[in-house]
Amino acid sequence: MTQSTHPYPVEPVAGISLEQYAQLAAAMHESLDAPEKCEAIALAAGITSDQWQRAVEGWNQRLSDPLIGGALSSLYMELYRQYRDELQEPR
Repeated sequence: MTQSTHPYPVEPVAGISLEQYAQLAAAMHESLDAPEKCEAIALAAGITSDQWQRAVEGWNQRLSDPLIGGALSSLYMELYRQYRDELQEPR
């Protein structure tokens, strides 16, 4: 899937693509009440705390935009579920 095929803004926010945002959010799912664990997950992916915060704010703003949010949210949830499923597969 290439980003250029979408009619809504999917260019990275703070250097983090929608796909990477979904992947990290899926990895952080179990740690949402532990900010230090979320920060460690971001840092392990080479993302600073400040960069992650800017990405969260930017992607949340786009996802809640009434003009594009629905379509973009569908794409995000598809990616998020894919990564959650991968994380839950036995290794």
